[in-house]
Amino acid sequence: ACGIRQQIDDGVEGRLVPNAEDPAGIAAVLAEVLNDPEGRARMARAGLKRVHRHFLIFKQLADWLGVLAKVADSRAPAKS
Repeated sequence: ACGIRQQIDDGVEGRLVPNAEDPAGIAAVLAEVLNDPEGRARMARAGLKRVHRHFLIFKQLADWLGVLAKVADSRAPAKS
């Protein structure tokens, strides 16, 4: 899915499979992940940090408040 590629950096927060219709490719990536407990833990921590930075409602609310503040500033009367 296109959205997943925007949410996950391959090898950082998780793993992406180049072709979702390639069972051998999927199996190879799964085998790599299952055989690397330290890598799984590292990706899990990185994924949690990414979610906190980019996807929680508080981040979205802060972004919207920033947009609203810019709009309000652009409509404020000029000070002389």
